[in-house]
Amino acid sequence: MRAYRIKTDQVISPFNEHPRDLLVLNEKIGDYQERLFKRLGIELVTVDDASKIENEERLNFFDHTYFTEGLARQFIEESRRSGRATACCLKKGTFTKRSVPGTMSVRDEQDSFRYQLHYYPAGARPEDPSSVLIDPDGTIAKIRFPKHMVEEVGYEVPLSTKRLIQIEHWCNLWACNVSGVLGVAQELLESPKSKLLGMALRARSTNKWSVSSKNVKIGEGCDIHPKAYLENAIIGDGVEVGAGSVVRGAVIGDETVIADSVNINYSVIGDHCNIREGTCMQFTVIYPGSFSSCRFMNVSFVGRNCFVGDGVVLTDFRFDGETLKVMHKGKKVDTGSIFLGPCIGHGTYIGSGVVVGPAREVRGGVRVVIGNDRLLLSDRMEGDFRIIEPGESYRKSRGID
Repeated sequence: MRAYRIKTDQVISPFNEHPRDLLVLNEKIGDYQERLFKRLGIELVTVDDASKIENEERLNFFDHTYFTEGLARQFIEESRRSGRATACCLKKGTFTKRSVPGTMSVRDEQDSFRYQLHYYPAGARPEDPSSVLIDPDGTIAKIRFPKHMVEEVGYEVPLSTKRLIQIEHWCNLWACNVSGVLGVAQELLESPKSKLLGMALRARSTNKWSVSSKNVKIGEGCDIHPKAYLENAIIGDGVEVGAGSVVRGAVIGDETVIADSVNINYSVIGDHCNIREGTCMQFTVIYPGSFSSCRFMNVSFVGRNCFVGDGVVLTDFRFDGETLKVMHKGKKVDTGSIFLGPCIGHGTYIGSGVVVGPAREVRGGVRVVIGNDRLLLSDRMEGDFRIIEPGESYRKSRGID
């Protein structure tokens, strides 16, 4: 059996790169696909177009497609059992909703979405494939919010080991990364009882948080402060984690610095990043070489070699109760989500005081600063500034009786 990877000219804004060269869990998607099929024992063949594909038992997919080993194995097994040409379909649910299907070239089939991942037995005719339905929703976690913000009992987050996403927009790329770190927690839940028992013995507790603290992989040459707390995390080589920092459900790249009192939840941080004191981030992706002292980052995406300064505000929520929209192929597309932060292109610097709207793109290679009327540039206090002289009341300085 072979797997045929069909080339595309897909480019993801604002990174202006093909998906195969972009990172999921700090690995290029093209490299991940090659590693996946080696594990599956299937030869991977890259072709320019479908006309180059041999009529043999095979998988066909486009090179911007990301899927996990768990999904691939189930799809192949059920397809072989059917003996027919098949297409992979995902049952509609929390996972499909959070991966923003409106930005993907998938077919809506009422209760499911049909993706461009196909199986053909040897000698199969190029007919319309039948569907193999897979339910990607493993465990559904719920994050509590006040009811005036979220009408549901809780904001649902999927933990899945059977993931399939066509990367045609930065939202899809963000979803690949965040669902990947959430999948680490699901893998723990699906672990054999013997493994869980061993972790409980090491933790000397059956408390789920104590057990999760033993589900940590730490690379070589790391400097982890004894007062730092790690849980369900993958830590690269040469990483520094400071006192009082919490790294939960996260992937941290090589040579990255996590300063004191940083809180990182279910996020992916690339190689050679620097995250400064007091930063809190969740469901966020930061590509290699970036620096951040931004105090709160939620459901956001930061490209390579970026600078996000202290006092920057990355908003992620609309006040009018509407779901957030993104631009895709010149049109607004509904993400179906009430929470989504901005995406910042490679090499962009954002200075203190800048507020970036939710679900917005910031193009790469620019420097974004606030206007001079909000900057104190001289002692003349021009713009919106006021001087209160010694002994003068604030009310008088503002002309208030």
